[in-house]
Amino acid sequence: MIRQFCRLWTLALVAALLVTITGCPSKKSVPEASAPAVPAVPLRVAYVGSDEESRAIERAWAAISDQSLEITSLPTGAGPAQVAAVSPQNDVLIFPAQQTGTLQQREALRRLRQGLFQPDDPSEAAGLQGRLLPALERGVMRYGEETVGVPVGSVQPVLIHQSTSSVSSDLATWEAYSQQIAELPPGRSAEPLADGWAALALLNRANSYCDAMWLFSGEELRPVLATAPYLRALRELQRDAKHYPSDRMTPGQVWLAACRGELDLAISWPATVEGLSTDADVTLAPLPTSREVFATNSQVWETPSAEERGEWVFLMGQEPLASLSAGCRQSSASEVFLKWLTTGEGTASMRQSVPLFTATREGTAVGDASRVSAAYADLLHAQLASNYVRPMLRIPAADQYLQALDQAVVAVLTGAKEPETALIEASEAWEEITIANDRVLQSMHWRKAQGLSR
Repeated sequence: MIRQFCRLWTLALVAALLVTITGCPSKKSVPEASAPAVPAVPLRVAYVGSDEESRAIERAWAAISDQSLEITSLPTGAGPAQVAAVSPQNDVLIFPAQQTGTLQQREALRRLRQGLFQPDDPSEAAGLQGRLLPALERGVMRYGEETVGVPVGSVQPVLIHQSTSSVSSDLATWEAYSQQIAELPPGRSAEPLADGWAALALLNRANSYCDAMWLFSGEELRPVLATAPYLRALRELQRDAKHYPSDRMTPGQVWLAACRGELDLAISWPATVEGLSTDADVTLAPLPTSREVFATNSQVWETPSAEERGEWVFLMGQEPLASLSAGCRQSSASEVFLKWLTTGEGTASMRQSVPLFTATREGTAVGDASRVSAAYADLLHAQLASNYVRPMLRIPAADQYLQALDQAVVAVLTGAKEPETALIEASEAWEEITIANDRVLQSMHWRKAQGLSR
Protein backbone atom coordinates (compact mmCIF):
# COMPACT_ATOMS: atom_id res chain seq x y z
CA MET A 1 0.00 0.00 0.00
CA ILE A 2 2.79 2.37 0.92
CA ARG A 3 4.64 1.41 -2.24
CA GLN A 4 1.57 2.13 -4.39
CA PHE A 5 1.10 5.53 -2.70
CA CYS A 6 4.75 6.41 -3.27
CA ARG A 7 4.48 5.42 -6.93
CA LEU A 8 1.36 7.61 -7.42
CA TRP A 9 2.99 10.53 -5.57
CA THR A 10 6.09 10.24 -7.75
CA LEU A 11 4.00 10.27 -10.96
CA ALA A 12 2.10 13.32 -9.75
CA LEU A 13 5.33 15.13 -8.94
CA VAL A 14 6.75 14.40 -12.42
CA ALA A 15 3.53 15.66 -14.07
CA ALA A 16 3.67 18.85 -12.02
CA LEU A 17 7.26 19.44 -13.04
CA LEU A 18 6.36 18.95 -16.73
CA VAL A 19 3.55 21.47 -16.45
CA THR A 20 5.93 23.93 -14.85
CA ILE A 21 8.49 23.49 -17.63
CA THR A 22 6.27 23.28 -20.74
CA GLY A 23 3.14 25.12 -19.63
CA CYS A 24 -0.39 23.84 -19.23
CA PRO A 25 -1.17 21.29 -21.93
CA SER A 26 -4.83 22.27 -22.04
CA LYS A 27 -4.05 25.80 -23.26
CA LYS A 28 -2.71 26.27 -26.81
CA SER A 29 -0.32 29.15 -27.39
CA VAL A 30 -1.54 31.66 -30.02
CA PRO A 31 1.10 32.34 -32.70
CA GLU A 32 1.93 35.95 -33.44
CA ALA A 33 0.47 37.39 -36.64
CA SER A 34 2.97 37.10 -39.51
CA ALA A 35 3.32 39.02 -42.75
CA PRO A 36 2.23 37.31 -45.98
CA ALA A 37 4.88 34.95 -47.24
CA VAL A 38 7.15 36.34 -49.93
CA PRO A 39 8.77 33.84 -52.29
CA ALA A 40 12.33 33.26 -51.15
CA VAL A 41 13.48 32.59 -54.70
CA PRO A 42 13.89 35.84 -56.65
CA LEU A 43 12.07 36.45 -59.91
CA ARG A 44 14.70 36.16 -62.59
CA VAL A 45 14.48 38.33 -65.69
CA ALA A 46 16.70 38.50 -68.77
CA TYR A 47 16.48 41.92 -70.41
CA VAL A 48 17.95 43.06 -73.74
CA GLY A 49 19.15 46.52 -72.74
CA SER A 50 21.61 48.43 -70.61
CA ASP A 51 22.47 47.91 -66.94
CA GLU A 52 21.12 51.40 -66.17
CA GLU A 53 17.76 50.48 -67.66
CA SER A 54 17.71 47.21 -65.72
CA ARG A 55 18.30 49.09 -62.47
CA ALA A 56 15.43 51.46 -63.32
CA ILE A 57 13.11 48.47 -63.72
CA GLU A 58 14.29 46.98 -60.43
CA ARG A 59 13.76 50.27 -58.54
CA ALA A 60 10.25 50.74 -59.89
CA TRP A 61 9.29 47.15 -59.04
CA ALA A 62 10.79 47.34 -55.54
CA ALA A 63 8.61 50.37 -54.80
CA ILE A 64 5.41 48.34 -55.18
CA SER A 65 6.37 44.72 -54.46
CA ASP A 66 8.24 42.67 -51.85
CA GLN A 67 9.06 40.03 -54.47
CA SER A 68 12.79 40.28 -55.12
CA LEU A 69 13.90 40.77 -58.70
CA GLU A 70 17.15 39.75 -60.37
CA ILE A 71 17.69 41.18 -63.86
CA THR A 72 20.40 39.98 -66.20
CA SER A 73 21.22 42.57 -68.86
CA LEU A 74 22.01 41.38 -72.35
CA PRO A 75 23.72 43.80 -74.78
CA THR A 76 21.35 46.05 -76.73
CA GLY A 77 22.33 44.28 -79.94
CA ALA A 78 21.92 40.77 -78.51
CA GLY A 79 20.41 38.41 -81.05
CA PRO A 80 17.71 35.78 -80.50
CA ALA A 81 20.33 33.03 -80.07
CA GLN A 82 21.68 34.83 -77.00
CA VAL A 83 18.19 35.34 -75.61
CA ALA A 84 17.25 31.71 -76.19
CA ALA A 85 20.44 30.57 -74.45
CA VAL A 86 19.42 32.23 -71.15
CA SER A 87 15.79 31.13 -71.31
CA PRO A 88 16.27 28.03 -69.08
CA GLN A 89 17.82 30.12 -66.28
CA ASN A 90 15.12 32.83 -66.20
CA ASP A 91 11.41 33.26 -65.53
CA VAL A 92 10.79 36.25 -67.83
CA LEU A 93 12.44 37.41 -71.05
CA ILE A 94 12.20 41.01 -72.32
CA PHE A 95 13.41 41.27 -75.91
CA PRO A 96 12.75 43.11 -79.20
CA ALA A 97 9.52 41.83 -80.76
CA GLN A 98 11.42 41.26 -84.01
CA GLN A 99 12.92 38.14 -82.36
CA THR A 100 9.57 36.48 -81.67
CA GLY A 101 9.66 34.00 -84.55
CA THR A 102 13.17 32.76 -83.85
CA LEU A 103 12.48 32.39 -80.12
CA GLN A 104 9.27 30.51 -80.89
CA GLN A 105 11.16 28.23 -83.23
CA ARG A 106 13.80 27.58 -80.56
CA GLU A 107 11.04 26.84 -78.01
CA ALA A 108 12.37 29.54 -75.68
CA LEU A 109 8.94 31.03 -74.90
CA ARG A 110 5.86 29.84 -73.07
CA ARG A 111 2.53 31.13 -74.32
CA LEU A 112 0.41 33.17 -71.91
CA ARG A 113 -2.84 31.82 -70.55
CA GLN A 114 -6.16 33.12 -71.76
CA GLY A 115 -7.67 35.79 -69.54
CA LEU A 116 -4.33 37.00 -68.24
CA PHE A 117 -5.56 40.59 -68.26
CA GLN A 118 -8.83 39.83 -66.55
CA PRO A 119 -8.20 41.19 -63.02
CA ASP A 120 -8.30 38.73 -60.15
CA ASP A 121 -9.62 41.40 -57.79
CA PRO A 122 -10.97 44.99 -58.01
CA SER A 123 -7.75 46.54 -56.67
CA GLU A 124 -5.79 45.04 -59.54
CA ALA A 125 -8.26 46.44 -62.06
CA ALA A 126 -7.74 49.91 -60.62
CA GLY A 127 -3.99 49.58 -61.05
CA LEU A 128 -4.16 49.03 -64.81
CA GLN A 129 -5.25 52.05 -66.84
CA GLY A 130 -7.40 51.53 -69.91
CA ARG A 131 -7.20 48.74 -72.45
CA LEU A 132 -4.10 47.87 -74.43
CA LEU A 133 -3.51 50.09 -77.45
CA PRO A 134 -4.90 48.21 -80.49
CA ALA A 135 -1.75 48.38 -82.64
CA LEU A 136 0.32 46.79 -79.88
CA GLU A 137 -2.29 44.18 -79.07
CA ARG A 138 -2.66 43.18 -82.71
CA GLY A 139 0.90 43.62 -83.95
CA VAL A 140 3.08 42.65 -80.99
CA MET A 141 1.20 40.63 -78.39
CA ARG A 142 -0.06 37.79 -80.59
CA TYR A 143 1.79 35.38 -82.84
CA GLY A 144 -0.65 33.28 -84.82
CA GLU A 145 -3.45 32.32 -82.48
CA GLU A 146 -1.25 32.46 -79.39
CA THR A 147 -0.58 35.27 -76.95
CA VAL A 148 3.18 35.08 -76.62
CA GLY A 149 3.97 38.12 -74.53
CA VAL A 150 3.07 41.49 -73.13
CA PRO A 151 3.94 44.63 -75.14
CA VAL A 152 5.95 47.02 -72.98
CA GLY A 153 6.15 49.92 -75.41
CA SER A 154 6.82 51.16 -78.90
CA VAL A 155 8.41 54.09 -80.68
CA GLN A 156 7.15 55.84 -83.78
CA PRO A 157 9.07 58.41 -85.82
CA VAL A 158 7.65 61.94 -85.87
CA LEU A 159 8.45 65.25 -87.51
CA ILE A 160 10.45 67.66 -85.35
CA HIS A 161 10.93 71.31 -86.25
CA GLN A 162 11.98 74.45 -84.44
CA SER A 163 8.99 76.36 -83.14
CA THR A 164 10.63 79.68 -84.10
CA SER A 165 11.74 78.60 -87.59
CA SER A 166 10.06 79.35 -90.89
CA VAL A 167 9.38 75.65 -91.56
CA SER A 168 5.87 75.11 -92.86
CA SER A 169 3.40 73.49 -90.49
CA ASP A 170 1.68 71.79 -93.44
CA LEU A 171 3.92 68.84 -94.23
CA ALA A 172 1.25 66.19 -94.57
CA THR A 173 2.82 64.48 -97.61
CA TRP A 174 6.31 63.29 -98.50
CA GLU A 175 6.24 65.62 -101.49
CA ALA A 176 5.69 68.62 -99.22
CA TYR A 177 8.46 67.39 -96.90
CA SER A 178 10.92 67.06 -99.79
CA GLN A 179 10.10 70.55 -101.06
CA GLN A 180 10.60 72.01 -97.59
CA ILE A 181 14.03 70.49 -96.90
CA ALA A 182 15.19 71.55 -100.37
CA GLU A 183 14.51 75.15 -99.33
CA LEU A 184 16.52 74.86 -96.11
CA PRO A 185 20.29 75.42 -95.90
CA PRO A 186 22.29 72.21 -96.50
CA GLY A 187 22.66 70.04 -93.41
CA ARG A 188 19.74 71.63 -91.55
CA SER A 189 17.48 68.57 -91.89
CA ALA A 190 18.01 64.88 -91.15
CA GLU A 191 16.52 61.47 -90.44
CA PRO A 192 18.13 58.26 -89.10
CA LEU A 193 20.16 56.76 -91.95
CA ALA A 194 23.16 55.31 -90.10
CA ASP A 195 23.96 51.64 -90.67
CA GLY A 196 21.18 49.57 -89.17
CA TRP A 197 18.58 52.33 -89.56
CA ALA A 198 18.47 53.00 -93.30
CA ALA A 199 16.15 50.05 -94.06
CA LEU A 200 13.65 51.24 -91.47
CA ALA A 201 13.71 54.74 -92.98
CA LEU A 202 12.83 53.21 -96.35
CA LEU A 203 10.02 51.08 -94.91
CA ASN A 204 8.54 54.04 -93.04
CA ARG A 205 8.14 55.79 -96.40
CA ALA A 206 7.02 52.71 -98.34
CA ASN A 207 4.33 52.20 -95.71
CA SER A 208 2.60 55.30 -97.09
CA TYR A 209 2.57 53.97 -100.66
CA CYS A 210 1.63 50.30 -100.21
CA ASP A 211 -1.83 48.80 -100.17
CA ALA A 212 -2.47 45.61 -98.21
CA MET A 213 0.45 43.86 -99.93
CA TRP A 214 3.50 44.19 -97.67
CA LEU A 215 7.04 42.82 -98.03
CA PHE A 216 6.06 39.38 -99.40
CA SER A 217 3.59 37.97 -101.88
CA GLY A 218 1.62 34.71 -101.73
CA GLU A 219 2.17 31.39 -100.03
CA GLU A 220 5.59 31.11 -101.70
CA LEU A 221 6.82 34.10 -99.70
CA ARG A 222 8.19 35.98 -102.72
CA PRO A 223 9.65 39.39 -101.79
CA VAL A 224 8.00 42.45 -103.37
CA LEU A 225 10.80 44.91 -102.63
CA ALA A 226 11.56 45.54 -106.31
CA THR A 227 8.11 47.02 -106.98
CA ALA A 228 6.76 50.53 -107.48
CA PRO A 229 6.02 51.62 -103.88
CA TYR A 230 9.45 50.65 -102.53
CA LEU A 231 11.23 52.06 -105.58
CA ARG A 232 9.42 55.38 -105.20
CA ALA A 233 10.26 55.50 -101.49
CA LEU A 234 13.95 54.75 -102.13
CA ARG A 235 14.26 57.35 -104.88
CA GLU A 236 12.75 59.97 -102.58
CA LEU A 237 15.05 58.94 -99.75
CA GLN A 238 18.06 59.17 -102.06
CA ARG A 239 17.00 62.67 -103.16
CA ASP A 240 16.27 63.94 -99.64
CA ALA A 241 19.48 62.53 -98.15
CA LYS A 242 21.49 64.91 -100.34
CA HIS A 243 20.22 67.76 -98.14
CA TYR A 244 21.15 66.01 -94.88
CA PRO A 245 24.50 66.21 -93.02
CA SER A 246 27.25 64.21 -94.71
CA ASP A 247 27.61 61.88 -91.71
CA ARG A 248 24.62 59.57 -91.53
CA MET A 249 23.04 59.74 -88.05
CA THR A 250 21.32 57.43 -85.53
CA PRO A 251 17.84 58.20 -84.12
CA GLY A 252 19.33 59.51 -80.87
CA GLN A 253 21.76 61.79 -82.69
CA VAL A 254 19.01 63.22 -84.90
CA TRP A 255 16.64 63.84 -81.99
CA LEU A 256 19.23 65.59 -79.84
CA ALA A 257 20.53 67.67 -82.75
CA ALA A 258 16.99 68.85 -83.47
CA CYS A 259 16.35 69.67 -79.81
CA ARG A 260 19.63 71.61 -79.60
CA GLY A 261 18.57 73.76 -82.56
CA GLU A 262 21.16 72.29 -84.94
CA LEU A 263 18.42 71.09 -87.33
CA ASP A 264 15.41 73.02 -88.58
CA LEU A 265 13.47 69.94 -89.61
CA ALA A 266 14.02 66.28 -88.74
CA ILE A 267 12.46 62.85 -88.48
CA SER A 268 13.21 60.80 -85.37
CA TRP A 269 12.02 59.78 -81.91
CA PRO A 270 13.37 60.11 -78.33
CA ALA A 271 15.76 57.16 -78.45
CA THR A 272 17.87 58.22 -75.43
CA VAL A 273 17.20 59.22 -71.84
CA GLU A 274 18.40 62.72 -72.75
CA GLY A 275 15.79 62.72 -75.47
CA LEU A 276 13.09 61.93 -72.93
CA SER A 277 14.06 64.72 -70.55
CA THR A 278 14.55 67.54 -73.05
CA ASP A 279 12.35 70.62 -72.84
CA ALA A 280 13.48 72.18 -76.11
CA ASP A 281 11.42 74.69 -78.04
CA VAL A 282 10.40 72.31 -80.80
CA THR A 283 7.09 71.28 -82.35
CA LEU A 284 6.20 67.66 -83.08
CA ALA A 285 3.89 66.43 -85.82
CA PRO A 286 2.90 63.08 -87.37
CA LEU A 287 5.09 61.59 -90.05
CA PRO A 288 4.16 62.60 -93.62
CA THR A 289 2.03 60.24 -95.70
CA SER A 290 0.85 60.09 -99.32
CA ARG A 291 -2.35 60.79 -101.19
CA GLU A 292 -1.51 58.01 -103.63
CA VAL A 293 -1.41 54.27 -103.02
CA PHE A 294 -0.10 51.64 -105.40
CA ALA A 295 -2.84 49.10 -106.16
CA THR A 296 -1.19 45.70 -106.43
CA ASN A 297 -3.96 44.05 -108.43
CA SER A 298 -4.23 46.69 -111.15
CA GLN A 299 -0.57 47.80 -110.95
CA VAL A 300 -1.54 51.49 -111.02
CA TRP A 301 -1.35 54.39 -108.59
CA GLU A 302 -4.72 55.29 -107.10
CA THR A 303 -5.97 58.20 -104.99
CA PRO A 304 -8.49 56.76 -102.51
CA SER A 305 -10.94 59.04 -100.77
CA ALA A 306 -10.47 59.94 -97.12
CA GLU A 307 -13.26 57.52 -96.20
CA GLU A 308 -11.66 54.66 -98.13
CA ARG A 309 -8.13 55.17 -96.93
CA GLY A 310 -6.86 53.79 -93.66
CA GLU A 311 -3.41 54.77 -92.40
CA TRP A 312 -1.30 51.73 -91.55
CA VAL A 313 0.89 51.59 -88.47
CA PHE A 314 4.38 50.34 -89.24
CA LEU A 315 5.94 48.72 -86.18
CA MET A 316 9.71 48.68 -86.60
CA GLY A 317 10.46 45.51 -84.59
CA GLN A 318 12.20 47.21 -81.66
CA GLU A 319 9.03 47.06 -79.56
CA PRO A 320 10.00 45.37 -76.26
CA LEU A 321 8.00 42.23 -75.56
CA ALA A 322 7.94 40.60 -72.13
CA SER A 323 7.26 36.85 -72.16
CA LEU A 324 7.35 33.85 -69.88
CA SER A 325 10.48 31.86 -70.62
CA ALA A 326 10.35 28.16 -71.33
CA GLY A 327 12.26 27.65 -68.07
CA CYS A 328 9.87 29.72 -65.92
CA ARG A 329 9.62 28.32 -62.38
CA GLN A 330 7.28 30.94 -60.90
CA SER A 331 4.33 31.32 -63.26
CA SER A 332 2.02 33.21 -60.90
CA ALA A 333 4.65 35.70 -59.74
CA SER A 334 5.85 36.15 -63.32
CA GLU A 335 2.32 36.91 -64.54
CA VAL A 336 1.94 39.57 -61.86
CA PHE A 337 5.18 41.15 -63.07
CA LEU A 338 4.08 41.02 -66.73
CA LYS A 339 0.77 42.72 -65.97
CA TRP A 340 2.53 45.38 -63.94
CA LEU A 341 4.87 46.16 -66.84
CA THR A 342 1.91 47.24 -69.00
CA THR A 343 1.49 50.56 -67.25
CA GLY A 344 0.76 49.31 -63.77
CA GLU A 345 1.26 51.27 -60.55
CA GLY A 346 4.57 53.11 -60.31
CA THR A 347 5.73 52.49 -63.88
CA ALA A 348 5.75 56.17 -64.95
CA SER A 349 9.20 56.77 -63.44
CA MET A 350 10.52 53.64 -65.13
CA ARG A 351 9.26 54.80 -68.54
CA GLN A 352 11.14 58.08 -68.06
CA SER A 353 14.38 56.08 -67.70
CA VAL A 354 13.85 53.47 -70.43
CA PRO A 355 13.13 55.13 -73.81
CA LEU A 356 11.56 52.04 -75.42
CA PHE A 357 9.20 51.53 -72.46
CA THR A 358 6.29 53.74 -73.46
CA ALA A 359 2.70 53.75 -72.28
CA THR A 360 0.86 50.73 -73.68
CA ARG A 361 -2.69 51.46 -72.54
CA GLU A 362 -5.29 54.00 -73.54
CA GLY A 363 -5.57 57.10 -71.38
CA THR A 364 -2.26 56.55 -69.58
CA ALA A 365 -0.78 59.64 -67.93
CA VAL A 366 2.88 60.40 -68.65
CA GLY A 367 3.75 61.47 -65.10
CA ASP A 368 6.33 64.23 -64.65
CA ALA A 369 7.47 64.15 -68.27
CA SER A 370 8.88 67.18 -70.04
CA ARG A 371 6.67 69.19 -72.39
CA VAL A 372 8.29 67.56 -75.43
CA SER A 373 7.91 64.06 -74.00
CA ALA A 374 4.26 64.73 -73.20
CA ALA A 375 3.65 65.93 -76.77
CA TYR A 376 5.40 62.85 -78.14
CA ALA A 377 3.30 60.58 -75.89
CA ASP A 378 0.11 62.17 -77.25
CA LEU A 379 1.20 61.50 -80.84
CA LEU A 380 2.23 57.96 -79.95
CA HIS A 381 -1.15 57.23 -78.37
CA ALA A 382 -2.96 58.56 -81.44
CA GLN A 383 -0.91 56.45 -83.85
CA LEU A 384 -1.05 53.22 -81.83
CA ALA A 385 -4.82 53.53 -81.45
CA SER A 386 -5.16 52.36 -85.08
CA ASN A 387 -6.42 48.90 -85.98
CA TYR A 388 -4.51 48.96 -89.29
CA VAL A 389 -1.14 47.36 -88.49
CA ARG A 390 1.52 46.21 -90.93
CA PRO A 391 2.69 42.67 -90.13
CA MET A 392 6.03 43.05 -88.43
CA LEU A 393 9.07 41.32 -89.89
CA ARG A 394 9.51 38.99 -86.92
CA ILE A 395 9.88 35.63 -88.61
CA PRO A 396 13.03 33.54 -88.06
CA ALA A 397 16.12 35.29 -89.50
CA ALA A 398 14.30 38.65 -89.38
CA ASP A 399 17.60 40.35 -88.55
CA GLN A 400 19.17 38.88 -91.69
CA TYR A 401 16.36 40.13 -93.92
CA LEU A 402 16.64 43.64 -92.46
CA GLN A 403 20.42 43.66 -92.70
CA ALA A 404 20.26 42.74 -96.40
CA LEU A 405 17.79 45.55 -97.08
CA ASP A 406 19.81 47.98 -94.99
CA GLN A 407 22.93 47.26 -97.02
CA ALA A 408 20.99 47.88 -100.24
CA VAL A 409 19.67 51.24 -99.03
CA VAL A 410 23.10 52.36 -97.79
CA ALA A 411 24.60 51.42 -101.16
CA VAL A 412 22.13 53.80 -102.82
CA LEU A 413 22.77 56.59 -100.32
CA THR A 414 26.53 56.35 -100.86
CA GLY A 415 26.13 56.31 -104.66
CA ALA A 416 27.44 52.79 -105.07
CA LYS A 417 24.21 51.49 -106.65
CA GLU A 418 21.09 52.74 -108.38
CA PRO A 419 17.76 52.22 -106.56
CA GLU A 420 16.43 49.67 -109.09
CA THR A 421 19.57 47.53 -108.90
CA ALA A 422 19.75 47.71 -105.11
CA LEU A 423 16.16 46.56 -104.60
CA ILE A 424 16.54 43.70 -107.08
CA GLU A 425 19.66 42.51 -105.27
CA ALA A 426 17.93 42.89 -101.89
CA SER A 427 15.06 40.74 -103.20
CA GLU A 428 17.54 38.09 -104.32
CA ALA A 429 19.19 38.16 -100.90
CA TRP A 430 15.79 37.71 -99.25
CA GLU A 431 15.10 34.70 -101.48
CA GLU A 432 18.37 33.11 -100.40
CA ILE A 433 17.55 33.70 -96.72
CA THR A 434 14.09 32.18 -97.19
CA ILE A 435 15.51 29.08 -98.89
CA ALA A 436 18.20 28.65 -96.23
CA ASN A 437 15.54 28.72 -93.48
CA ASP A 438 13.02 26.45 -95.29
CA ARG A 439 10.43 28.27 -97.41
CA VAL A 440 7.50 26.26 -96.02
CA LEU A 441 8.41 27.03 -92.41
CA GLN A 442 9.10 30.69 -93.18
CA SER A 443 5.74 31.00 -94.92
CA MET A 444 4.03 29.50 -91.87
CA HIS A 445 5.80 31.99 -89.60
CA TRP A 446 4.84 34.90 -91.88
CA ARG A 447 1.17 33.90 -91.56
CA LYS A 448 1.62 33.84 -87.79
CA ALA A 449 3.22 37.28 -87.88
CA GLN A 450 -0.01 38.46 -89.52
CA GLY A 451 -2.08 36.94 -86.73
CA LEU A 452 -3.25 34.02 -88.85
CA SER A 453 -3.29 30.37 -87.82
CA ARG A 454 -0.75 28.02 -89.30
